Amino acid sequence: MVYSSLNSLVLLSANTVEFWQFSPLGLFTLMSLLVLLALLVVLGQ
Repeated sequence: MVYSSLNSLVLLSANTVEFWQFSPLGLFTLMSLLVLLALLVVLGQ
């Protein structure tokens, strides 16, 4: 389950990087995704 979550995050991150090229909010979104991943990892343990 954790692996598939990481896989999904990688895809989301790739899309966010493309989005960031067109919007300054993209970087904030990427940081939010990283924080969310950290919370998922902590809660998953």
